[in-house]
Amino acid sequence: MSRPAECYAQAMLELQYPMDVVEQAQAIWECCPALSEALTNPTISIPEKEAVVRKVFPEAVQNLLCVLCKNAETADVPEIFQAFYEKKRQSESCVHAVVEYVTAYRSPAGRLETVCHESDRQTAGSPYDAEKSSIAGRFCIADR
Repeated sequence: MSRPAECYAQAMLELQYPMDVVEQAQAIWECCPALSEALTNPTISIPEKEAVVRKVFPEAVQNLLCVLCKNAETADVPEIFQAFYEKKRQSESCVHAVVEYVTAYRSPAGRLETVCHESDRQTAGSPYDAEKSSIAGRFCIADR
């Protein structure tokens, strides 16, 4: 992570940015490449960028994004979000894991089939506790 991303992420953590709001802001940033391109475009004025930020993003992250626009650092937004997630997990002594496994089951036609499951979780615990007896085949836990 770059030093500016680490600094912004630390500030977000100290200001107690809600995880769900950051995730929502990241989803908006990623789902609309034209939006992120416009906010990183140096030919678009700062007031225009701020107006877009105030219309599109959750209120809790608007000031941060406006500061990034003013400082011409919006290209660092994805890295800032990742640094925030890492710092948040560290502060909560939590790991980020992706769990994949294959479950065998009988189809309505009586054939034995498999289903692949994946869970990308930010928090501790497992949604699969009740299904331990059905876990078969591949099982992988990896930090991403």
